[in-house]
Amino acid sequence: MSKKKLKDKPEYLEIRGEVYMTEADFEKVNEKQELLGKKLFANPRNCAAGTLRQLDTAVTKERGLSMFIFNIQDARGISFETHTEGYEYLKNRAFGSLKNIRSARQQMKSGQRSKNRREPRKTAI
Repeated sequence: MSKKKLKDKPEYLEIRGEVYMTEADFEKVNEKQELLGKKLFANPRNCAAGTLRQLDTAVTKERGLSMFIFNIQDARGISFETHTEGYEYLKNRAFGSLKNIRSARQQMKSGQRSKNRREPRKTAI
């Protein structure tokens, strides 16, 4: 992850997101751990969490963490009418926000259903 600097930065911007590690980066970390005779990480989630707790920022930087933003928690000096508008603001400034965001209103207009949504039950339980 690299430090981002906004050209048109607001007075204050607090964002929330999720830090994760790709399988490829996880494998690289465990290969290095094995070469150094250190304990291997069980999975990418544990590795990412352990990496965030590192006191040595050089170790944190070399482990290849990724991040996506899912919310603008607070902002001063700029306002957004919708959650989607906030995502667009972040996306246009190269933040790692969620991709392929569509509001429920956009989905209704297009007539598409979410792939995650179940079909209605045929009988009551």
